Amino acid sequence: MIMLAADDLSATEQIKQILEKNQLSELESWVYAEDNTQKLQFEIDPKWYGELPRTYFFDKTHQRTGVSGVLSKDDYEKMFTKILK
Repeated sequence: MIMLAADDLSATEQIKQILEKNQLSELESWVYAEDNTQKLQFEIDPKWYGELPRTYFFDKTHQRTGVSGVLSKDDYEKMFTKILK
């Protein structure tokens, strides 16, 4: 799992705190910002309209499923089970 925050770089400390709080600080994570957020969103996913948070799951054939909104631990586990089949 790789965590990518598309927030302004000034949010880096807050992002680190959120990752630590949710026991995710051991995962690879990146903060990537762009002055033109709409351009960044389009480059990540042309079908994404900017709703946050946004999560992408890739299966073993590299097919992507995008999910907008907060996911629970159960949601993640269901998606992992689905994509690992």
